[in-house]
Amino acid sequence: MKYGRVLTATAIFACLAVFLCACGKDAESGTTTDPFVFETWSEAEVFTVPAEPDSEPVPQDAKADGAEAEKTILRRIETARAVYGMFSESRPELDKEDSVEVEEGLLAYRVADPHFDTMAKLEKYVRGYFSESITKQLLSAGIFLEYDGKLYALDVGMQSPKRGEMHVKVTEKTDTSAHYVLTVKGPDDTEKTFDFEYAKQKDGKWVFTRFQGY
Repeated sequence: MKYGRVLTATAIFACLAVFLCACGKDAESGTTTDPFVFETWSEAEVFTVPAEPDSEPVPQDAKADGAEAEKTILRRIETARAVYGMFSESRPELDKEDSVEVEEGLLAYRVADPHFDTMAKLEKYVRGYFSESITKQLLSAGIFLEYDGKLYALDVGMQSPKRGEMHVKVTEKTDTSAHYVLTVKGPDDTEKTFDFEYAKQKDGKWVFTRFQGY
């Protein structure tokens, strides 16, 4: 069946390329020699539902041990990174027997994972990790679409970048927010830093209000 909205393949790739940059931050220029840049397109990897992250800027039981606090924060960022990755290199399980044609020759496949089989479920899940503005940006990328009450996704993704050693530190912390700076070492020992803000919402839930893909 043909989906009514026309979305060109070029536009799809442009949307995916957004995830080389931070949500809420201007794109940074890069070249193909940059070890952190995605260089090839491929079928998306299968997304596995991660465990819920800890919901405090630095858990009480980790404050006495800097190494344990760092592990907790790294785990939190990596968990959110997996969710963020659903819109770049990974997708939930897809049913390749059920597809809609987005444009001639470009198909989207039904999401078979019951956690995300409607747009409402997907949005609710993503909001568990990210602010409303980041969630809207991710959902508007054109990767997922709903047809006849079912969720479909494009099966194209970017190759996951190779990452080496990672370290994180809390540079600013209040009762309602924490600012993290993550240092990531690339395959040629090049280091880059990424900024994250983790903030408490009105309902008491902690989510990322600033998140840079890496």
